[in-house]
Amino acid sequence: MDAFTTVYWGSTQVDTTSGDWARTVKEIDLGMAEYEQYTSPSPWLGGDVEVAAPRVTGRKFALYIDSDFDGSAASADGAARDEMQFLSALFTPGSLALTELKTTRPNTAGGSVARSIWCRCIAAHPFGYSGGGDESGIRRNWPARIRYRVDLYAPFPLWQDTTATVVTAATGDATKTCAVTGEVAVGVKVIVTAVTACTALALSNDLNAFAVTMTSPSTSTILDFNYTDPALMAFTSATINALGYLRLEMGNNVITKGVTGTSAACSFTYRNAWFTP
Repeated sequence: MDAFTTVYWGSTQVDTTSGDWARTVKEIDLGMAEYEQYTSPSPWLGGDVEVAAPRVTGRKFALYIDSDFDGSAASADGAARDEMQFLSALFTPGSLALTELKTTRPNTAGGSVARSIWCRCIAAHPFGYSGGGDESGIRRNWPARIRYRVDLYAPFPLWQDTTATVVTAATGDATKTCAVTGEVAVGVKVIVTAVTACTALALSNDLNAFAVTMTSPSTSTILDFNYTDPALMAFTSATINALGYLRLEMGNNVITKGVTGTSAACSFTYRNAWFTP
């Protein structure tokens, strides 16, 4: 990968200067996405058709961190111990909690690309040292570099835009286009923002024929189709039809909005997803 401009683990920037240490993320070994073959009923074909397909189940990859020391020799031992303690506490192997790994890197147009992936630390390797010697002006006589490797696992193995795209369908809009520029289909969160004497709100996607109808929607209605969590759906303050579902495909998704009653407005929130940061 290209050099990263910034790398954050949660809210902590990893590649930064801390005291006499200058940290860089040397490499992110992206590894390979893991697939399994599975068979399941296809609800949009009536629920009685078995469909066999590969399913992405996760991704393991490694993060390499270099810490370069630029302080006095007298403080080297204590500084090295403090730096190793900081890195050890930052990454917690075995924790089931997911943490956002967020990166920015240059793009070919002279700008930058910001993406993130949710993962957990599954292993931390022993610290390595480089440097030493006593040739004045040539080699320092204290550890000049610490290298640390951590192994990460992402149950949803795709990188997402760090900023969500929000498309608003006003009361007068019969259709609205959600443009997905990433490399895969993505989940979407629907939020009803306004209703006037509306007994039902129907939404359908022309790219995949997925549709959902919600009855008695209110301004507190939220339909989360694998947006917040790629493995879960969550609905609030509405009743939807049994096979109701929405997903955004790559390209321009034209969402048709049908209202039973006077009017309704809603928004669509999604994040483009990519195989690489």
